[in-house]
Amino acid sequence: MKLYLSPQRSDDELSYLFEGNTVKVTHKTFNDEKSETFDLTDIYERNEEGEYFIKSPEILSTRPISSVEEIDGEMHVVVARYHGPNPSRDVAWPDWIEVEDGATYPHPDE
Repeated sequence: MKLYLSPQRSDDELSYLFEGNTVKVTHKTFNDEKSETFDLTDIYERNEEGEYFIKSPEILSTRPISSVEEIDGEMHVVVARYHGPNPSRDVAWPDWIEVEDGATYPHPDE
């Protein structure tokens, strides 16, 4: 699985724990922390017009996952990456990364 951490300015924090085809998203704010787990193989739903869109979160107040697409048999996932003012170049201009099963992104030391 490939992951793209799409940079967005926020004082909140988002973290992702990937296990197989699921991702646990934790959203931390100044005074709250909530988590929700998403099944990436069942992330889309269809509206009355037949258009597909990412399902609305049931717990989180934000939509952290932008897209999930299979390309050449490999899942590509785009998620929001919150950052503070003056992010490093790597945060502001990220590359696609290979997801390690059981790892948290962004990495705790980033």
